[in-house]
Amino acid sequence: MPVKKQAPIVLLFQLLWLVVLLLSYLSFSIGVDKILIYLVLMHGYATITRHLMAKSLRCGRSSRFVSLDVLFLFGAYLVYLLPYQLYLANMIQLDYSRFLLFNTYSAYSNAALILSSACVTSFSIGWEMIARKTAGIPVTQRAESEFPLGRQSDLITARRLIKLNVIFLVMLLPIYQFSGARSTSETRYGTSGKASVLGEALYFVLLLFSLLSFAVWIYLRSHSETLDSFGRLAILLSFLWEFRVLWVGDRNSFFLIAMVQLAGYAFFVRKPNAFLLSIFAVSSIYVYVVIENFRTETQKNIGSFFELGSYEKLSIFGESSLNITTISIRATLQMYDESGKLYFGLFKLIGILGIVPFSRGVLLPDSITVSDTSQLVTNYIFGNGPHWQVGTSLVGDSFIDFGFLGVVLIAFVYGYFGAKSQLKANDTRNLKVMVLFLVLLATYLQVPRYSADFPVRMLMWTWLLLTLIEKSKKTRILE
Repeated sequence: MPVKKQAPIVLLFQLLWLVVLLLSYLSFSIGVDKILIYLVLMHGYATITRHLMAKSLRCGRSSRFVSLDVLFLFGAYLVYLLPYQLYLANMIQLDYSRFLLFNTYSAYSNAALILSSACVTSFSIGWEMIARKTAGIPVTQRAESEFPLGRQSDLITARRLIKLNVIFLVMLLPIYQFSGARSTSETRYGTSGKASVLGEALYFVLLLFSLLSFAVWIYLRSHSETLDSFGRLAILLSFLWEFRVLWVGDRNSFFLIAMVQLAGYAFFVRKPNAFLLSIFAVSSIYVYVVIENFRTETQKNIGSFFELGSYEKLSIFGESSLNITTISIRATLQMYDESGKLYFGLFKLIGILGIVPFSRGVLLPDSITVSDTSQLVTNYIFGNGPHWQVGTSLVGDSFIDFGFLGVVLIAFVYGYFGAKSQLKANDTRNLKVMVLFLVLLATYLQVPRYSADFPVRMLMWTWLLLTLIEKSKKTRILE
């Protein structure tokens, strides 16, 4: 019996809305239009609700709420739309920020709203292109037709990956701790030590192996397998690194690891109910804001951490540092309006070069003094004076290289690629697919407030490690 596919009504509506956004962008007015805010918010809420209620691309054992599309759209809502919702509720002002006192670029709010809505819409279209093709097809039917069993071989690879994790974590944790080399993820919050290339490399590798330790644990749990002594040691060391990044205030790295642990468990092992997921979502925002305040404390201890979480010290519904990302999009638009300059993929190329360690320093000419869009926008906002990094976003980063069409295309790729990846990940018997998906799952919530190449290095290194371990089966390495 042929499978009845979904009618493309929603897809056609999203395409029409995208055309409306393009025309609006070509003729946008300077300032803040409340009617535009209402329209963009209503479309955003409708899109998020549809994805929350969708059944396509949902594995039978996982919650419909733990999905790449839901995570991406929730992250996009927090940094692209929530500040404007708070503005309508008179909780914040668009022309004032406690983080950027001199200018919030509120004159470009209309253009920023249009671009943000275009990003959300294009992502949804990309996801829908795959979801509507698979509607009504049982997940197990697709999974069994696409992947070989290979369970015993995958278990061997998983055990070897765990051993490799232990080796690297045991070696690199003391080196990072006692060498004094630090990542900017630590030093920007006042931690002692000096930021260096070595510190950045060590920090990334420790983060990656911590992610992979928990990813392998999820894989084993989904097969009702237990951790051996190496596995338990890997989890312990990974927890230590997770606690360290939390303690120094690097909430983004902390949530990368936490997403593998919690979202990965919910996707592959046990389906939580909607109430528990709601508690988790609210708690995540709460912890995110607490860490924001904790990382600037001069005297850090457990007592001060919990004190900052008290009602008197915390304002979840006021302005948080997430608003900096929203402001940076508006600053990007003003910067372009003044210069009329696009970079046509330069920063994407630099980002991809980052996959290979130290390649940027070797291959990039000395004339390129700005290596990413975050640095470009930061320099525009602060000039040559002392400053801190304002960060970037998927919208701003894509726009700087390719303009409006770049935002649409890159968001579409994220939606399309995410849907294809989740379709494959519904088969939990394939180790490589599952671990790669867990790394992707960890990043999708934060992709909206990072550059477009944010997940690429982690995915490529994970793929390379798994491939090398699979090849090593022909030898006695890691036996």
